[in-house]
Amino acid sequence: MVMDAHNQAFAFFGGVPKRMVYDNLKTVVDAIFSGKERQFNRRFLTLANHYLFEPIASLFS
Repeated sequence: MVMDAHNQAFAFFGGVPKRMVYDNLKTVVDAIFSGKERQFNRRFLTLANHYLFEPIASLFS
């Protein structure tokens, strides 16, 4: 559902932002380490690499 929502949003807005901030939801982040270090979900990184945007994890979640 998260992947499909991204696809639909990019189509609706007619483009893709360079960076997107995520609040550590489980479908995007697999592991949280110290500071800003996160292990992003492999399938989500495939989506980010396909659309060429940089995912950034929020520190406040």
